[in-house]
Amino acid sequence: MLGGIQPDRLQSCLLKGDDDGLSARFLYIYPNPAPRQRPKHLADDRIIKQITGKLDALAPDMDENQTPCSRILPLSAAAADLFEVWWQQLLAVAPENGRMSGLWGKAQGLCLRIALVLEYLDWAVTADGLEPTEVSVRTIENAIHFMDAYAGPMAEQAHGIASKTAKEVNMRRLAFYILDNNVSEFTVRELRNGTPLRNMKAQEVKDACSDLVGYGWLLATPVREGTTVGKSQLRYLVNPTL
Repeated sequence: MLGGIQPDRLQSCLLKGDDDGLSARFLYIYPNPAPRQRPKHLADDRIIKQITGKLDALAPDMDENQTPCSRILPLSAAAADLFEVWWQQLLAVAPENGRMSGLWGKAQGLCLRIALVLEYLDWAVTADGLEPTEVSVRTIENAIHFMDAYAGPMAEQAHGIASKTAKEVNMRRLAFYILDNNVSEFTVRELRNGTPLRNMKAQEVKDACSDLVGYGWLLATPVREGTTVGKSQLRYLVNPTL
């Protein structure tokens, strides 16, 4: 099952209230916004068709009554040894977020399922070869690396951002916008006119700017347009060391 969800909805649906273990059963993907750019490569449909064709052709095992049953794919001896070391190391993981503790508690099962998928994908992408009879040490190593280097940090990112207050989220949105677009200076009005922050209320933008001023990201300078008497507006200069 694959789907998307808004950070606020993630918090209200999964990360709020009693921890019943449900939130630990998902793999989270919460990367930083990617810059918009024209695609430079096209997917190779031949490879996709080859993979899906071989996977679709898989047949279940049969029990003694010739009834279809699930196939068991064991770890190789070397893969089992490597997995056991990593499994024991998980006991030392003690995240500050209690829900993340639950996720790491289920990580060994997630890792084994991912390894099974990777083993069959590796077989499906080859032109020939026999169907796998065990999960290799190389595959379990890749699955462990995926959990440690990607799935774990992504889950921490999702849990951390979703658990922040709306004010903190707005400040992060502004910070990412500044970095991603190499912004050097701006006003609140400019931010709310044609940028991804246009849906934020003026006061929300002002609060986010004020927070970034406190962190040394911005310098607020009063400016006036024209020569008539009136209220000055703030123009924010971005710290050039960013």
